[in-house]
Amino acid sequence: MALKSALDLRIADAVHHHGGAATLAEIAGEVALHPSKIPCLRRLMRVLTVSGVFAAVVKQ
Repeated sequence: MALKSALDLRIADAVHHHGGAATLAEIAGEVALHPSKIPCLRRLMRVLTVSGVFAAVVKQ
């Protein structure tokens, strides 16, 4: 269900548009998600990261 949600929201396209690494706010802006839904997006991205669909990048 998480993967279907990511596909419906076109999250991969949003990440690609930002050069392969994007913040949650950038993804939310790209997929026209209301800022109040960022916590939901955070949980979705966490599930997708743990399952290996996406990778987390730590900026230093």
